[in-house]
Amino acid sequence: DATPVHVVLAKAVASHLRSKPGSVQLARADADATPVHVMLAKGGTWAVLSAGAAASASSDLGASGSVAANASSAGNSTMPFNVLSHGPALGKVFGLYYSTMSGEKVSEMVARGYKSLADAPSDPPVFSPETGLPLARGSCPLRLTSANYETDNRKYNLRMAEVAVCAAFYGQPCGGAAKGCEVEIMAPLPSNSDQEPYVGAGIALVAHSLLCSQHVEAWQVDSCELVRKQAVVAAGLQNVNGAIKLRPIPSAWMDLKMDATYELAFQEVVFASANEAHYHESENYRRKHDVLAWSRAPPTAVFCSDLSCLVSKFERR
Repeated sequence: DATPVHVVLAKAVASHLRSKPGSVQLARADADATPVHVMLAKGGTWAVLSAGAAASASSDLGASGSVAANASSAGNSTMPFNVLSHGPALGKVFGLYYSTMSGEKVSEMVARGYKSLADAPSDPPVFSPETGLPLARGSCPLRLTSANYETDNRKYNLRMAEVAVCAAFYGQPCGGAAKGCEVEIMAPLPSNSDQEPYVGAGIALVAHSLLCSQHVEAWQVDSCELVRKQAVVAAGLQNVNGAIKLRPIPSAWMDLKMDATYELAFQEVVFASANEAHYHESENYRRKHDVLAWSRAPPTAVFCSDLSCLVSKFERR
């Protein structure tokens, strides 16, 4: 007449799942309840299941509960993006693209971990995933590494950013007498790989900001900070006859990017200069002066051709 093992376990699991962490009475009831292995032993079915196995099963249930709780907590703690809560910061800017890490149509790009190197880096050329042409670092003593997985496109973006930053510092991006330097870039991979060729401008900008702090006195570091709450970057990098310029987004994306800028409450969005004609052909431009189309002032499109233009736009100096 002993109760079958699976029935006892089912009842115990059901009791466990019904319990609520915040209930003192239920917690006491669980503490006073007869342990599963004792119930099994009294039923005469103790044969294979040992106390250790029972403890393991209980542990697994607890672990599963913890994972679910953490996932629920993480989901509940996610707050909507608020551009006004982001003040000026060293080596930080927002790129106008969606990533699973941000869960928004905007992703934060960060440069961090400056390191002086005893020798200039001598990494081999990186090849363009689109053209197959190599891009060497040359005499540039800067190495950018990625905190994210390095796809072929990301590797090429980092190399173009290295060359662009070195040119902006006239070949001397590292602080002091360092022969070389290294900076880590944290820029979430876009959820759609088609967006990756259009995030390089932000990578170069945050690297420049962090390296700027190596060239000024401590009391001047805030002049290298990037003003983040006003504008967002929507441009990539491209190699134009050996010079690194801003790469325009596809014209079909123009209204989508302008709409996202408005939704996120940025005042401005910075595109590559080659996108200016696309903007003037967009629906956003057509409705720009229609007061009935907006609940607040629409964002302004700004255009830059290279990193130096971005620096003058975002850095506080």
